[in-house]
Amino acid sequence: MGREAKAVAELKDMFGEYVEKVYGGASRDEDEGEDTSTHEDVDVEAEIAKELEDIRKPAKELPFRHIRVDTDCIMFFKTRAPIEPVEFVRRICEDAMASSERKTGRFVKRLTPMTLMGKASQNGLEEVAAKVLAPHFHAEGSAGKKFAIRPNIRNNKDVTRDQVIKTVAAAVGPGHSVDLKNYDLLILVDVYKASHAGSWSGPLWNERGWT
Repeated sequence: MGREAKAVAELKDMFGEYVEKVYGGASRDEDEGEDTSTHEDVDVEAEIAKELEDIRKPAKELPFRHIRVDTDCIMFFKTRAPIEPVEFVRRICEDAMASSERKTGRFVKRLTPMTLMGKASQNGLEEVAAKVLAPHFHAEGSAGKKFAIRPNIRNNKDVTRDQVIKTVAAAVGPGHSVDLKNYDLLILVDVYKASHAGSWSGPLWNERGWT
């Protein structure tokens, strides 16, 4: 098994653990209940039939799945409810920071949450930036925030770093200030080939980042 395959396996184990830890979920079906039967009243045929029925049940679908991408050292996972990517990754990193024994893995070096994805074009940048940033910069009581923008562009020559920064800054709008070190919110913009994703994070980045 290569390093990337091992990294994917690590992430699947980690995400599965944290789905259970953060969002809960019984280890057995609720209707399964507790086995209160005694040795005398056990119906062997019924027990065998029940075990066969359990075996035939489809495996419980997890709220994440690995999507293959043709770029070295990048693993992409698509998530669905109840996972909220930013808070999910934040919880994993906070636990890693709080414990010297808790590590993200031997092969996984960085986790980047994605709130929304769109096309890697000027219109796509504007649309994603507007949707992702509005609740954090334009909602009531959100004035006067300090922010930083961190673009990451791979395998794309059509979108430039300056273009990303100017577009995102315009979406943030007036009433806020840039602070590259002591920000309230860090805006992450990842551009990969024809797609890009936007997300935000809080000052946890100041301490250690999502690493």
